[in-house]
Amino acid sequence: MGNSGSQTQYLLIDELRDYVWQTNDLPSLEEAQIHAAMYSTHRDFIKLMTGLERTKMLNITIPGWSDGSQVVNADDKFLNAQWVDGMFAKLHTVRMKNILCFSNEMHFVEFILSKARVLQVLSVCPMQ
Repeated sequence: MGNSGSQTQYLLIDELRDYVWQTNDLPSLEEAQIHAAMYSTHRDFIKLMTGLERTKMLNITIPGWSDGSQVVNADDKFLNAQWVDGMFAKLHTVRMKNILCFSNEMHFVEFILSKARVLQVLSVCPMQ
């Protein structure tokens, strides 16, 4: 993205499909909303989240994130290995929609809770 994204403070992605967007190189990003009806089978959610390390507010809809298959076992060891110093240090609001409460998703919630030191709101809405 180069210099064009360096001052971006707000990111909204609202698409039917996941085009495997990348969120790195956004050092000024304060708020991100990411919604897709269908995520790519090539989506690396950990890489997506590490690109959002400086955000203060994160809203994400995750239909079929795990879809039962859990290709990657995102347990505590795996998530902590992906951790970047200061990741989610400013994060105060997280809203997750359409999760299925599979272990990958629950480990991600636990990871957020362990890293977001100023977290004030964590909203988890399961898929109905």
